[in-house]
Amino acid sequence: MPADNHPTDKLTYPRGHRLVITWVNRSCAILRLSNTPDALNQRWFCSAHWADQGKTVGQSIGRGTTLFFRENDVTYVLRHYCRGGFIRKFIQDSYLFTGIRRSRVYRELALLSKLDAMLLPVGNPVSAMLTRHGLSYRASIITRAIPNSLNLLEILRQRELANAEIVAIAKTLANFHRQGVDHADLNISNILLDTDGQPFLVDFDRGRIKQPSQRWQQANIKRLQRSFTKQKRLNPELPWTSDHWHLLMATYADEMAG
Repeated sequence: MPADNHPTDKLTYPRGHRLVITWVNRSCAILRLSNTPDALNQRWFCSAHWADQGKTVGQSIGRGTTLFFRENDVTYVLRHYCRGGFIRKFIQDSYLFTGIRRSRVYRELALLSKLDAMLLPVGNPVSAMLTRHGLSYRASIITRAIPNSLNLLEILRQRELANAEIVAIAKTLANFHRQGVDHADLNISNILLDTDGQPFLVDFDRGRIKQPSQRWQQANIKRLQRSFTKQKRLNPELPWTSDHWHLLMATYADEMAG
């Protein structure tokens, strides 16, 4: 068993959120929260397990495949950690293990627990699993799916965003930034809208809570702008224009100033 962990290790967050690490064996650890189903085990993190039972209800393709499955009338999201950028050509889904508390999956689950406790609109965290392979590890995370929601790219492929929706997105981004939430990969696939027009942010891998600063806040915004620009280049028919972006930014600036 890794020297920096005990069989059960607990970390408590505001509003009673408690993260518990349980080592299933010498190489596999499951991270649980107070809302983690008692029945959850290693099989929950295997996409083939849900496919074999006919419980897969959808998937999303990005760096890897994000699986949606349904169990006991609840829809969950299973996301396996995959690398991006140039290094992906050589290493697809493994990371250097330097301790479970420093792993990306532990940090994301802990961050989601904090954001959930802060009542910010994120996918409710459920559990995560880390498996060691010598000096490296692979990991997956499970959250609750946000009901009746689509990401901005999916919506723009169907229709134009209403001004009220753009305003709501800008206010949500400003709310996260005012509370010091740095989303390391803010892009149009990580912003969701439900049928009531409520925005949510998902995928907080490498995200952090920091002292509010224009430097990292603007880095988030510029990353989002590059995402819109890239998707518009790949999909010229997307109903997204400079006027939409200006409305987003004007509302965001007003909220940050206020």
